[in-house]
Amino acid sequence: MRDLFKSNNHSTMNTIKLVMRAFVIFLLVIIAYNTSFLRGIFQEMVRTNQEKQFVVNVNNAAPNLSAAPAPAPAQPSAKTTAPQSATSQMAAPQKVAAPKATPTKTTSEPSVPEPNPNPTTHKVEMLNNSPEGAMVFNPPYLQIKAGDSVEFLPASYGHNVQTPEEVIGSPDAIPKNAKPFKGAMNEKLIVKFTEPGIYLYICNYHYIVGHVGVIQVGNDSHNLDTVKRAGTVLKGKIFSHPDRIDKYLNMVKTY
Repeated sequence: MRDLFKSNNHSTMNTIKLVMRAFVIFLLVIIAYNTSFLRGIFQEMVRTNQEKQFVVNVNNAAPNLSAAPAPAPAQPSAKTTAPQSATSQMAAPQKVAAPKATPTKTTSEPSVPEPNPNPTTHKVEMLNNSPEGAMVFNPPYLQIKAGDSVEFLPASYGHNVQTPEEVIGSPDAIPKNAKPFKGAMNEKLIVKFTEPGIYLYICNYHYIVGHVGVIQVGNDSHNLDTVKRAGTVLKGKIFSHPDRIDKYLNMVKTY
């Protein structure tokens, strides 16, 4: 009986050990499956996030191409002068009319967008490294036509693109009637530009190391001075490479 009891006890212990091993293996399988499943979910989220496309700054209103009527020239007021003697009339030198000054084009107002029947989508990469240095947009300066779009691509990990009104506390970095834009980290963002002028934009995560860019829309530089003031404020918040702002704004073509 004692031997039978020992045999049964030994068999029971073996069974318990087998059950425990099976349970541990089952847990490991569950953990491995969940880890793979969660990794798949994460990768799908990243892929889906990078495929998002946003279009902003769209202005569906047709530009007003009719120029305001020019004001009628003021009529010269009649002046009453005392009659002069014949001698004084002969002695008085004749006045030569001064040449009229040629009016200069004002740059304080945006120009009317030129027709753009075939709008183009340009690409700007967000990079960790390039010949320009670390943390840059490529190209850092870009001139496009009104109605064109820019596709900002997260070619390197950890960047976004946005206008800097949240950082500098004012909307002076873009034209007055333009809409701000902002993308999420690692998000591809497509922006359609319809308002002529200069746009200064940043990566919100790396602007302190000079991750900035400039876009010029149309043959227009009416807000360049305002953007330069915004750039001065932004430079005060940059830790390294603040000179990039002046460098890129100096590439702007003035009109």
